[in-house]
Amino acid sequence: AAPGGPVDSLVADFVVLDSAMVEVARVRRALSPSACEAATLRVAEFDARLAPGDYRVGMSVRGGGRRGATRELLHANRSDSTLAMSDVVVTCGVPATPEGSVRLDANPSGSVRAGEPLVGYFEVYHLAQSADGQGRFEYETSVRSAQRDPERAFQRWLSPRREGQDLGVTRQDAVLGTVRRQFVSMSVQTLPPGRYQLEVIVRDVLTGDEKHKFAEFTRQPDAR
Repeated sequence: AAPGGPVDSLVADFVVLDSAMVEVARVRRALSPSACEAATLRVAEFDARLAPGDYRVGMSVRGGGRRGATRELLHANRSDSTLAMSDVVVTCGVPATPEGSVRLDANPSGSVRAGEPLVGYFEVYHLAQSADGQGRFEYETSVRSAQRDPERAFQRWLSPRREGQDLGVTRQDAVLGTVRRQFVSMSVQTLPPGRYQLEVIVRDVLTGDEKHKFAEFTRQPDAR
């Protein structure tokens, strides 16, 4: 994602290098308006099939005489038959028809405006199946402060109540097959403005296996 309005023309480059610094993927794509903030933010999505191993991923955006870039290390795990879970992605609401192929309107900034719910998406793989071909999974969500200000941390140590401790759900459901695609939505209007973590714990009810991931989001101040 990059700042940009309707008249801005921005182009993004996506490059992946393996551990030997050999290029294994390169894509260039124009940025389009964000579903979350169409007037101020432009976005692009990229994907690449990677063998297990270590990689360097770089992305850059340029346009109108400006340029921005980011890079990070990535480890691709070897696939096996044990319970696995995707990253948790903060999205711009829930699609009207989430069945079948799911297209996400990702919210790269993780910004939740006043009056809007927090919506996240994740996938679960390799669920065990019973004799009738069904799997059973349970997920638990929780919200906790991600503030890193030392004074706030000291105050939370003196008063152990955590912002967001009353938010979250635990639900169990049956799955036909071994993959589950799941949206979660919750109101965060009782939280004071600030930075938070949405944590999701997934359990395979049949095997007891458990995975957990989290995503950060920002609860924006109420409009004045």
